Amino acid sequence: MKNKRVAELFLKYLKLSTSPVAVKMCTSKDELPAEAIIPSNEWNIDLRACQAVQVARRYEITIAVPRHEMPCPTGSVALGFYAPNDLYWSGRCLSPPYMSQEAKQVRAKNTPKLEAGKYEYLVASPLDKASYDPDLIVIYGNPGQISKAIQAAVLETGESLVAKTAIGTACSEWISAAMITQECQYAFPCDGERRFGAIDDSEMIFSLPYEKTQEILKALKRAYYSKEHRKYPVEKYLIHQGPNSERYAKLMASLRKAEGLESRYDQEKHREDMVV
Repeated sequence: MKNKRVAELFLKYLKLSTSPVAVKMCTSKDELPAEAIIPSNEWNIDLRACQAVQVARRYEITIAVPRHEMPCPTGSVALGFYAPNDLYWSGRCLSPPYMSQEAKQVRAKNTPKLEAGKYEYLVASPLDKASYDPDLIVIYGNPGQISKAIQAAVLETGESLVAKTAIGTACSEWISAAMITQECQYAFPCDGERRFGAIDDSEMIFSLPYEKTQEILKALKRAYYSKEHRKYPVEKYLIHQGPNSERYAKLMASLRKAEGLESRYDQEKHREDMVV
């Protein structure tokens, strides 16, 4: 299935506000799509990975980040652009600064990392415009939308989707962990993504290996066409009679009585603490 059609289906099934993003880690310049923009060439700036993905998502262009132009050190290690060194392992320069050094060392150890030196570029493009087969499809949505993506990921096996997060170096979770495990991941944006990528506070992240595209879309389709109304947004059940407070029940009964009508409002079944 072509990327444009895949993007259309994700937009249809999840009501996303923007196209999913096609993310690919490239081992050489030869793998870059012809339309890729390198930020230092185009704007004389260097972009973080999370920032580049958001530029691709929001401006609907293809961005390529060279490994030596990636300004985020922890993200660079997570993506394999640099091998972790002694200063990295010590934790002294990791965030947040008020975390103990021992805790930082644990975080440094636990951060998922791609093979050091393997990749030269990160490429990101709106999926509907991607001319290449990505490693990952990355979806940004609210918790309701992401919950539907998670349900789709576990539909066939019934196993819980396991994703670890420390809300730090989040690209290590939705890129590195997804590529290492070849399993879907969900993540919260870290402070850097919120600051430099301008991700909204209402948004979460879901990433899936490209090979799982058909599996996830098939599951989302079943939810979308379910006779039990399981698609997003989850249909609110409104065909029911809400309770009145005791005060309102008394008033309703008196109004009906004045009209000579029998009241259906049993005061004993209504709660005094209701607002109305």
